[in-house]
Amino acid sequence: MALKKILAYALAGCCLLAVAWVGLSKFRASAMDYVQYAQERSRQSMAQLKAEGRRHIENEESDSAIACYSLMEARMEGKLTRSDYEMALDAQNNLGYVYQYFRCDFAQAFDYYTRALEECERIGYTDLQPCLHLNIGNIYSYFEDIEKAVEHYTIAIDKSVEYDRPDMMLITLHNLIADYISYGDFGAPQVAIERYKSYRMPAGVELSRFVSNLVAGFEAYQRGDYQEAYNGFERAHNDIDIRIRPRSYRASAMIAMAKCCRKMGQYTQALELLNEIFDGLDPDDNDICVDIYSNLARCYDEMGDAQNAEHAWYNYYKISFEFFNARTGAKVQDVLTRQQIERQNAATRALIQRQRTYAIVSIVVGCGLVIIIMLLVWLYRKGKREKQLIEDLYRRAIAQMQLMPALQAAPQPVVQEVEAVPVGADEAPAPPAETDQLTEVYNHVQHIMATSQEVFDPGFSLGRVSDIVGEHPRRVSQAINEVGGKNFSMLLAEVRIREACRRMADTEAYGKYTIGAIAESVGFQSRTNFTSVFKKVTGLTPSEFQNMARKQAIG
Repeated sequence: MALKKILAYALAGCCLLAVAWVGLSKFRASAMDYVQYAQERSRQSMAQLKAEGRRHIENEESDSAIACYSLMEARMEGKLTRSDYEMALDAQNNLGYVYQYFRCDFAQAFDYYTRALEECERIGYTDLQPCLHLNIGNIYSYFEDIEKAVEHYTIAIDKSVEYDRPDMMLITLHNLIADYISYGDFGAPQVAIERYKSYRMPAGVELSRFVSNLVAGFEAYQRGDYQEAYNGFERAHNDIDIRIRPRSYRASAMIAMAKCCRKMGQYTQALELLNEIFDGLDPDDNDICVDIYSNLARCYDEMGDAQNAEHAWYNYYKISFEFFNARTGAKVQDVLTRQQIERQNAATRALIQRQRTYAIVSIVVGCGLVIIIMLLVWLYRKGKREKQLIEDLYRRAIAQMQLMPALQAAPQPVVQEVEAVPVGADEAPAPPAETDQLTEVYNHVQHIMATSQEVFDPGFSLGRVSDIVGEHPRRVSQAINEVGGKNFSMLLAEVRIREACRRMADTEAYGKYTIGAIAESVGFQSRTNFTSVFKKVTGLTPSEFQNMARKQAIG
């Protein structure tokens, strides 16, 4: 009896070893295949890898596509030309596509899309941006965040027009119409349709015939002409001109046809259409199955068939749960595991740090106190210096404001001072008669600036000064530049700022005025511009000047 047990255990052990050996052999073969694939493709150019990856996607060879595009993405760490770097970003987008539609890993796909979009915006790679916004919108659409989906679809259509990407416009418009039919009224798809109609579509673009029929059916659907809409969707279904995943477009057209049948009360035909879609699907087309089951459930609900409706809803929620939660749970578990490891590492580091801290705590506290005291002293001295500087700038501004009437009454010394500035080697001094004429014009301008209240009108300009002086604006500008040493804008700004200083200093008359009111009263339309010019002229902000004026008034 014991011998039989031993033989049985030995036989079972041999079977387990054989199974393990076969599994290990397959794993090693798979690993060697990938290594061999990587070695063979490593010598190919980025353009060759891109073409190879597209062939894998068209043949729905997801593993080979991921391997090919991963090799392209890995080269981003090295030195690439601009063209090769853009192809590496294309590879990131295609990796997201494969993970989304072949692996149903939406989180990984979203990660690839968003990283690629951020990098495209950083380097100014515009050609890929419509596609990335489209794919991000698709992710939001799957999770029924339609507002976000439409936001990205709208951006994708705008950028498709801007960057001349008709292929992306057609796919985006199809997805937008499909979502509208599935989820109802969520915005204004007609705006996107009008952009599509106004765009000059090149010949031979994939999906152009399909989308043309789809748009015709959708417009009839919006009008409530469901028979005409059905006909348009049927024409779209029969005229699908695309090589990658044509069944998804065929399914959306048939779902739209079924929706029209439901609107017309033809539930039997709607059910036939929906069930027919299953025939052309692959096992991985779970995203399409979700749409079919949701439409089946609604159709049965409207028919009053509670049993079949419940069965359809069960399948809908089952696939949705398997789609999302299984992968999310694994990711959450990975995060929890990583956090646990990080907490253990942090606890170990904290223990070591505490042991070191106990030995040097007195030194740290002493140094900290010294630093705080020095910082307080520095802040006190800095504040005192800033206060003194503000006071000095205020006094200087007041002095300039009080000196201005005397300068304006006798501008000739200023003119002489300006004329005394050495002339550059390449410049010839103006003739004396010409200089005298310019001085006369400048003196007239100064007089206007000193006496006319029009200078505080926001619309006061060089043209108005020229009208008063009776000279051509160019000559007036020349006089201000050559005699006054500044341009008209600077001269006008200084006059207005000096008047603003005078009004703020007169606290008895203008003490209740706000800075914005004073700025507006002297001709500034923007407080931001007023603050900038005031700071440039006086060295103080209007608030600092006003505060000093009020302190001086108090005593």
